[in-house]
Amino acid sequence: EFRRVLFRSGVTWGAISDITKQIKHPNVSDFASGPGAGIRLVSGPNKGRIIIPFNAVGGKDGWYNYLGYSDDLGETWGIIEGKSQYGTNESQVVQIADNKLLINARNHRFNGDSDKTPNGWNPWNFNNIARYRGLIDVFVDGTKSKWSKTRICKDLPDPQCQGGITRYSGLIGDEPSILIFTNPASTLVTTRTSPPYRYAPPKRINGTMSLSLDDGATWPIKKRFVGNRYTEFQYSQPIRISENQIGVIFESGAETRFAVVNIKWLVSGYKYAEHDLK
Repeated sequence: EFRRVLFRSGVTWGAISDITKQIKHPNVSDFASGPGAGIRLVSGPNKGRIIIPFNAVGGKDGWYNYLGYSDDLGETWGIIEGKSQYGTNESQVVQIADNKLLINARNHRFNGDSDKTPNGWNPWNFNNIARYRGLIDVFVDGTKSKWSKTRICKDLPDPQCQGGITRYSGLIGDEPSILIFTNPASTLVTTRTSPPYRYAPPKRINGTMSLSLDDGATWPIKKRFVGNRYTEFQYSQPIRISENQIGVIFESGAETRFAVVNIKWLVSGYKYAEHDLK
């Protein structure tokens, strides 16, 4: 059951409304939003629209992603027609252009480029699954959308975990386009290297912040921002909190922590990036 809550800056809260029927994708038994954050479009014909990414895991098409939306500040909700290929799960979204979104998703697709769910696909077979993020371009026309093929992003290693993405700047105004992504950037397996591989998922460690200057096409700038490469790091969500500063809420073992990262520290050592940011 998915519920919405009306709020006014978090000071007062309204009645709870059950919107499951409005945003549950047909023919699936299990679905969830995020986890993480949604976005509000800042340009284009649907400016002001709220977009929430969802994942469906109980259908015949294997796991996939789709989008829910609201054009009245959360009073009513609907589903944008269209969905991803099989095998992507917990996802986050950023706006790239007036009618273009980028989905960054937990990826349980097999290695290769299959359009349909392969025979024998198992989302927990860590031997065959690509250990990198899945990126998808979504072109939105009103309440319909066209999803690109899922591309396996080898710039972003990932142990099949939720990751957080946000736009730091760009799209509107004069600042350069900068996307920020956080995740446990690790493919390290330390136990059980023989079948059944499903019992040996890569470790969720090495909390890393990555930066893209080309709307997610490449992610050349990345640094670990917490602990060492073996420090536990699980679900996370970054947000711009001020000029030059990025806040990140994240899980580390049994703790929920918050870090503030200076973007100048993040790009230090990348001379072309420092020049681009001036």
